Amino acid sequence: MKINSTAVLTGCGALISLGLAPIFVGYAISQPPEWVKDNPNIVWIIAAFLVGLGVWLAVVSTKSVEKNQSDPSELGATIAEITDILDELTIYPGPSIPPDLDGILSSSKTDADTLIKTYSGEKKKRGRVAKEMRDQCIANLLKLIIATAIYFSLQGRQGDLIEIASSTHNICRARRSWSDAAEMAYFVAKAYNERAENRECQIWMYKLEKYVKLASKDAECRELKAMLYDMQGLVMLNLKKKEGEAQDLFNQALGITRDLSLRSRITFHLAEVEYMKIGGNKDDAIQKYKTVLGETGDILLKIECYDRLGRIAFSKGDFTAACSYHEDQCRLAAERNQLS
Repeated sequence: MKINSTAVLTGCGALISLGLAPIFVGYAISQPPEWVKDNPNIVWIIAAFLVGLGVWLAVVSTKSVEKNQSDPSELGATIAEITDILDELTIYPGPSIPPDLDGILSSSKTDADTLIKTYSGEKKKRGRVAKEMRDQCIANLLKLIIATAIYFSLQGRQGDLIEIASSTHNICRARRSWSDAAEMAYFVAKAYNERAENRECQIWMYKLEKYVKLASKDAECRELKAMLYDMQGLVMLNLKKKEGEAQDLFNQALGITRDLSLRSRITFHLAEVEYMKIGGNKDDAIQKYKTVLGETGDILLKIECYDRLGRIAFSKGDFTAACSYHEDQCRLAAERNQLS
């Protein structure tokens, strides 16, 4: 295993210090200079200092090596845990809510932190083993974040998602893996948008746009562009009198993407344009909300759709329909609270 520069330097220092001690003592005894004759104890003080310095440097060198050694068995255990998490999440269509979701997310955060730490410890090392460990780390990080991002948002744990996705983004950027960097930037921008932190959202949207351009030759570019247009549309929707621009961006995204989950979110955002716009086409919004309800398993999206349908029905004086929609909304909200 390759030793880092700190270990090399401290190890050399230890050898030099321990080697100088007997040489110095031998010289001082065989040919003592005047200042040694006047202070005979100083020879042993200097020798003891050199020996002590050598021992200390040797300890530092050993710790430097140990600190930078990654345990393959620990990495294997972490990957096994991630596999179990992914298997558990695939049982639930949607994203419907699995039992003990907070526990799953806490384990996911811990496993992601372990992979990021392991990658950092291996990134400057050479050789086949180190490269394989780095590749395993980033591959499992990407799978874990993609699978759990919606659940972190669902539980209001955007901060955890931002932390692990932004760190993974940094790794992907350093590896010049632009498609992966773009996907991580999308998750971070979306999380900041959900937290209404517009400045940070804009920063990560700029990164997303940059990576989409760099990844223009990748097969995933179609979906990345759809993610970009969707995020840009959300920002426009949050600005007053920008609903028309938001609608154009959402339509562009919808025309590109083939991902069913993303299509449902974009359709919901198009419905939101008509719902929020003064004089908007509420009948068109109703149709889109119902389309989303029939397509998605995202419980949060369904709750939002029932809420909007109830409000529109109430504004039209159809109180029976309004009560029915809000009852469905409350039922799903209770289900979410119970399972999480």
